[in-house]
Amino acid sequence: MCGQVKSMKNRKRKEKKEMKRFSLAVTWLAVACLVTMVSCRKPVVGFSGDGRAVTISAVTESGNGSKTAIEGLKVNWSEGDVISMNGCELTLKEGTGTTEGVFEGTVIGEAPYYVGYPAGATTHEGATLKLNIPATMTYEAGKVAVPMVAVTSSVEGGLEFHNAVNMLKLKLKGKNTDDTDASKLKSIVLTSTTSNLNGKINVTFNGETPEFAAIADGAKKMTVSFGGLQLTSEATTEVYIPLAKINGGDLTVRFNCANGKYMEKKVTATEAFNAVNNMLSALELTVKATYETVNMGLPVPYDKLEWSKYNLGVDPDDLDAAADWYGDYYAWGETETKSDYGWNTYKWCNGSYNTLTKYCTDSKYGTVDNKTVLDLEDDAARANWGGGWRMPTSAEWKALYEYNTFEWLAAGAPSINVPSFNAVAAGYLVIKGKESSLDRSVYMFIPAAGCRNGTSLSDAGSYGGYWSSTLNSYASGGAYSVDFGNGYVYTQNGSVRTAGLSVRPVR
Repeated sequence: MCGQVKSMKNRKRKEKKEMKRFSLAVTWLAVACLVTMVSCRKPVVGFSGDGRAVTISAVTESGNGSKTAIEGLKVNWSEGDVISMNGCELTLKEGTGTTEGVFEGTVIGEAPYYVGYPAGATTHEGATLKLNIPATMTYEAGKVAVPMVAVTSSVEGGLEFHNAVNMLKLKLKGKNTDDTDASKLKSIVLTSTTSNLNGKINVTFNGETPEFAAIADGAKKMTVSFGGLQLTSEATTEVYIPLAKINGGDLTVRFNCANGKYMEKKVTATEAFNAVNNMLSALELTVKATYETVNMGLPVPYDKLEWSKYNLGVDPDDLDAAADWYGDYYAWGETETKSDYGWNTYKWCNGSYNTLTKYCTDSKYGTVDNKTVLDLEDDAARANWGGGWRMPTSAEWKALYEYNTFEWLAAGAPSINVPSFNAVAAGYLVIKGKESSLDRSVYMFIPAAGCRNGTSLSDAGSYGGYWSSTLNSYASGGAYSVDFGNGYVYTQNGSVRTAGLSVRPVR
């Protein structure tokens, strides 16, 4: 052990300061023990001997090859920063607000010296560093903790840090609304389909070059808490989040708002990041932190049901043209879009309608499993938006039609019942209630988005087809859908499962 004993009070004060200045602060939770201890925070595997005083210079990583050098921004040292050198803590003495700092402290062991930042997230096992990326972080304006590592063979040679993670850049705007909580950001939840986003990164060194193992002992989800950060429509708030490398798959970014609603953006890793020296760089998203839903006043047991105001795949910020309202098209039981909709490309068969491999109640259609409602893993709404979202059941679609008013609107036509609403696309405006109980303040629009069969989109503007999560009870090759056009609405139509229809999520 080395150095002098620190008090509980000083220890807590220092840990609160142990952050790095950038564009966002992330407080690393549950990574430092708040107990009285010496400056070598715990016994270190592979190091022993008497401590000696050390003063050493340290330079943060910068330049085009940096995983965190986004649009010329640099990582600067902050007052109170602490690094872990062979398991002992060195505190910043000079260089606050710059990329070049001077640290002082007491160190045990001989060269080479292995160094991690922040100290509270670093564990030493001889020549191996373990950096902990927590599952939960807390936002603090103006700063971010960027995990970094370095190695040096001599104190005189100084330290050249390398960034251990990537940076996720988000460009956020709020939405002008009477509900101010709709633009207050409570938290951001990141979810990867393939890679752990939190856990421990083992770092070894090939000379002075760090080599990062895949993150272990973690999970594919990370949460950053914002506590009600107010976003506006006039100004863009830029947020940077430390993020482990993502190896393919999809990344979902969920924005939880203070009003209890949320929105999500889903991108592939290829779309999300630019390759920089074989590392991942930054994702930029411009979002409005609100998710528009509506309760259409259905009776029990559907009285708590919330309907999304938009189809799955619609960008609420871009609704200028009719096609912008349509969204994506899905075969029943599939969670991804595709270019060709037919039995030859359908996920749950072996190439034909009578070779079904899932959701079958009659052997003449395939392997019987008697499943009649989609598993959530096969529900397009749940797979793409997560949370409590799902596709409506056939009964829920039927109740929506029976207890509400459906008004057909041609493209560009104003509504009779809701004069303030002008339809960009053709479709039905659904208004809460009927006749004397009509509530014109509560409504949603369901566009006639057409359908996809084979490689073609047909009947957009005159026909709408929307999936339910319910299998056709009479023919397993089909599932119940809502089909409509000008003058008709069929709430329990049987559509072939391979058709590409629209999805309107509920929760």
